[in-house]
Amino acid sequence: MIVELSDTWSDGDKVRDYGTVLRVTHNGKILVEEADTLEPEDVSFGRDLSWIKPAIELAYKLGKGEVT
Repeated sequence: MIVELSDTWSDGDKVRDYGTVLRVTHNGKILVEEADTLEPEDVSFGRDLSWIKPAIELAYKLGKGEVT
């Protein structure tokens, strides 16, 4: 299982300025690939970043061997 932060998508395309991709890969298959694409002035509590918690929980469970 690999969890990485990157400034490019898996196909090599660059994320727009200030964007970061969170990628969870397991057994060679990308399970999660999402980008925040947040510029500093866009950061607020109103932004929908609800995908982050499930991605981290999935990576944690994969790491513990709770899911395959």
